[in-house]
Amino acid sequence: MLVETSASLVFHGWSVVDVATPEPAIVFQGIGIHDVATPTLALDFSGIGIATSVAASDRLLFEGWGVASTALPHNRLRHQGLGSLDPLVISEDFSDGMDGWTTSNGPDATFIDKAGALCLIDSEPDSLTLYMPPRFLGDWGGGDLSGGYLAVSDGSLAFRAYYDGTTQWPIIITLHSPAGTAIFRASLSSYNDAPFQDIFRPLTDIWWEEDGDWDAIIRNITRVSIVVDIKDGYSGATEICVDDFVLTLAPKH
Repeated sequence: MLVETSASLVFHGWSVVDVATPEPAIVFQGIGIHDVATPTLALDFSGIGIATSVAASDRLLFEGWGVASTALPHNRLRHQGLGSLDPLVISEDFSDGMDGWTTSNGPDATFIDKAGALCLIDSEPDSLTLYMPPRFLGDWGGGDLSGGYLAVSDGSLAFRAYYDGTTQWPIIITLHSPAGTAIFRASLSSYNDAPFQDIFRPLTDIWWEEDGDWDAIIRNITRVSIVVDIKDGYSGATEICVDDFVLTLAPKH
């Protein structure tokens, strides 16, 4: 049976075929059933819907659930999965020590305090900087899931900063990528009643100062630097402690 190449077939639900109708009718013949009398005319069950220009000897391939594009009739449809995708969460509470975290002042400038937070000592004139470990790096844009790029809808980066005394400078978080950089400056309150301050930033371009294309930057994060030099001078005392890092990537369809 041949179907006109210009015809576009759409699945409209299950119904009874009208044998009196002169137009070509396509019937679900079952799974794996062949016509032994005319084997070259048998079609395997290959999904719902028939591609255009079907020859009698052609086998039909299941190309995924979806609606055919009339503008691109030769494109295959990708199966993108069913239901919502669970967010990817990467966290760090320093219960296993530094575990890949590094600083600009070297390992002697860090220690884990009795509360389990990572504390940094400012003993050098350069900006005291913390670097995230490799497991946090890569595609922060949702990744190539189910064969297609899925952008982040509710992604975020969060952590907690412990400090005391007067602060002169913000925490500066920089996302580094071959496509450019994106910066977030987290101002700390000098009159914070609590011994900590929660830092939170959504992963959308309006919240970051980007130098380059945001979509390209967020897809390939090669380094994350966190400047925690929040006070003037370098006295060799504890500058700040950080804990409970949570990177959440929540893709959308």
